[in-house]
Amino acid sequence: MRYFVGFMMFAFLLVGSGLVIAAVREFIRKFYRMTYFRRATGSVVKIEKKRQIPSADSSFRHRKTQYSFFPVIKFKHLSGEEIIFQSEIGDAGTNSKYRVGQRLAIVYDIDNKLPPMINSFTGVWLPVILQTVGGMVFIGGAALIYFAFGAKIFGNG
Repeated sequence: MRYFVGFMMFAFLLVGSGLVIAAVREFIRKFYRMTYFRRATGSVVKIEKKRQIPSADSSFRHRKTQYSFFPVIKFKHLSGEEIIFQSEIGDAGTNSKYRVGQRLAIVYDIDNKLPPMINSFTGVWLPVILQTVGGMVFIGGAALIYFAFGAKIFGNG
């Protein structure tokens, strides 16, 4: 048992550190590449619909099927090339707020070193923030395991 809990602690620490390091690298990359961002207007050509798992706190009878909707957006690059991409950020619910043909402000890297994104705080920075928070949760889990079982893991108790 002590080896399993110790393994969990180190795995949580490793995963959390990896997530935080990757998020910091992505933040620096986006911040550095901001001078190469160009704004454009794209139009939604399709909406990808993915089913969500109902939450555990809702009763079985009253569960509504929930979906996540991710817009697929087409825009014209500065070079004249038409680019189609699926946004990392979407919305959830029973219906999408996105509609085919809807026009959205997007931002893209002229050198294509970063993928295109919806031009909003959520579209550009939320993935980095969520990755950082997720990493901190794993690191916090490792710290909790250490404080709860550290003496047993390291043989001091």
